[in-house]
Amino acid sequence: MPTTRTREATIKNRLLRLLNALPRCRAIAFPGTAGRGGEPDIFCCYQGRSYFFEVKAPGAPGVTALQAATLTKWQGAGAVALVVRSTQEALATLQDGGPPDAIHAFSCQGVTAWPDSGQ
Repeated sequence: MPTTRTREATIKNRLLRLLNALPRCRAIAFPGTAGRGGEPDIFCCYQGRSYFFEVKAPGAPGVTALQAATLTKWQGAGAVALVVRSTQEALATLQDGGPPDAIHAFSCQGVTAWPDSGQ
């Protein structure tokens, strides 16, 4: 039975194509491998700034505690690291230069890091 819900993999694939079509942008998917759990789905450099996107489907549960901790470490290193639930959210982040220094991108059950976008 077909579903109208956008799958996470569909969003990732669309986002990678869109990001790599932008001038001064390079993005790659980070494949999950043993010993590297919790890393964001997409690594992106846009106009000299690092962005790390954890992609979640609309309506899907938030990030795990490990994902939250990993995104927080990337932000601590100076990258923009956040959860997105659509290609539009990710592109808006690039346009805005990322969330402000105040914690802004996501939360998950039992872990508070940045508030979830909710889309």
